[in-house]
Amino acid sequence: MDPSQGGGDLIGFGGGQGPILFGGGTLTGAINRLKTFSTKNINCIKDLMAVGLTSSQIQLDANTVSMVNALAKPGALRAMEPNADFAIVETEMVPTIAYNSNNFWQTSFGDLLGTLVHEYAHLANPGSSSGTDQGLIGALGITGATNSSAISQKLGKDCFSGAKP
Repeated sequence: MDPSQGGGDLIGFGGGQGPILFGGGTLTGAINRLKTFSTKNINCIKDLMAVGLTSSQIQLDANTVSMVNALAKPGALRAMEPNADFAIVETEMVPTIAYNSNNFWQTSFGDLLGTLVHEYAHLANPGSSSGTDQGLIGALGITGATNSSAISQKLGKDCFSGAKP
């Protein structure tokens, strides 16, 4: 995706330290990977069905959802929870995900891919309780989750385990 569409660099930069890498990959690389995503992994397919997604929907979202660097767009930053890494921006005319690289926690490329799919699941269930983090946690059968990163981690493990950039 052209970074100019999202009002910021998709690589993600933190505090002038250079590109943020996730197991050697970048946000741009993860989005590009999802543009051609497909799976035969039964655990992944079950997860995707549970959150209202298909491989083709993930491909479509990766090709069409606008990504916004919230650090470069104050309106997007204000729409995010204080410690959020990614969030849906509901005030935009096109489906938009904002990201705040200061709050990235992902340490692997699979975690990053799982996080993007987690955000796409929110887009697939707008205005529905099944599209909230609690709804997604329940749909995925996650127990003992202390925050929404459990969604991203489960999707990362079941769909992108061992993924390399």
